[in-house]
Amino acid sequence: MDVLRVLVVLVQSRGHVKLAIIMLLSITVASCGISERSVHESDLDLHFSNPSVIPSFALTKVGALYTGHVYGTFFGNQSLDCVEWEGPFQDGKPHGVFKIYSNCDELQAVISFNHGDKVNGT
Repeated sequence: MDVLRVLVVLVQSRGHVKLAIIMLLSITVASCGISERSVHESDLDLHFSNPSVIPSFALTKVGALYTGHVYGTFFGNQSLDCVEWEGPFQDGKPHGVFKIYSNCDELQAVISFNHGDKVNGT
């Protein structure tokens, strides 16, 4: 990890321990805001069975069933794009509450799934 190497170099060179600590704290604080949206759609192999925004199935890049929270962006760009949808998967299937957004984080719809089956929502 490049950030870790920079921190080690700063600590090894005298007088830069404070700077290394400040950088580490900054990185920690910045990463707190993305903990809910832990995995971007580009990190998974998503399958769509209908013209829905929400994937019907999620696998890891090595083909294992994915369990965890996922988010997708309008243009597929992880860092510069607005969130289009987010929700949890269990054993590769949508399971729980999914949110669909429009206009960069404006909530458009909430849909609930139970092991891949749509329970309610618009």
